[in-house]
Order: sequence, then structure tokens, then C-alpha cells
Amino acid sequence: MIEKYNELDVKHADQVPRPDFWADIRGSRSFEFWQGQSDRLHDRIRFRRLLSNEVVDGKMSKLGEDGWVMERLQP
Repeated sequence: MIEKYNELDVKHADQVPRPDFWADIRGSRSFEFWQGQSDRLHDRIRFRRLLSNEVVDGKMSKLGEDGWVMERLQP
């Protein structure tokens, strides 16, 4: 999966201009996605790298591919 991402990143890097204020996501260790709701019970999910010697509980955190962990966060 990482190899395919790198291949597409190199192949299409010049096709989509990025504004100067956009950060480069390569090398990032975590990403959080937030979706606001009208009742203020927002949906928050974080993807992060697995820490060394960490055990994932399988309830609020799930082990994904390539050493990534998905966590549902509280509003």
C-alpha cells in the first residue's frame, strides 16, 4: 500500500498545485478527522502510528495496516 502511494505521489505530484500554506503529510505520525454535528456530539477519529510495546485494546482503538492505529475520540 505504501509503495502504491509513493508511486502515485511521484507520478501526480506536479498535476495538482498546492498552496504555500498546505503542509506536507509525508512523515506525519497522526491524523485526526472531525465531523461536527448539530447536537455537538461530534464524530472524531484519529489515525496514528503504533507506539513501541503498545497493546491495542480493540474497543476504542483498533489495529490497522502497516502499524497504524484507529481511535474513536470523545467529543
